Amino acid sequence: MSELADPLAVLRDELDQVTLPVAVAALAQRADQAIRELGARIAHETRRKAPCQLDDPTEKPRPVQRLRAGDVATVTTVHTEREWEELKEKVDQRVRQLLAEGYDVEVL
Repeated sequence: MSELADPLAVLRDELDQVTLPVAVAALAQRADQAIRELGARIAHETRRKAPCQLDDPTEKPRPVQRLRAGDVATVTTVHTEREWEELKEKVDQRVRQLLAEGYDVEVL
């Protein structure tokens, strides 16, 4: 199997050994993390194999900061357009702040 998929393969191989309720409850989170790692590895390989598209070839890729709606709001269930507009504004402000601080932003 490709080394890109190693985190998913490790998780799959460990499934039969997970028996504790706490460990079972954490499986979804571990799977999400493994999928994010796979995505990051694919993005890295794509950048590595693609011709450099940075304005300055000596410029390094920016660090990635992950952002969830829950990071900027306590309530993330939207019932009205007004609630959506408020949540959207909070997410927008945080994304712009992170970009200004030199991060790329992965919205989860």
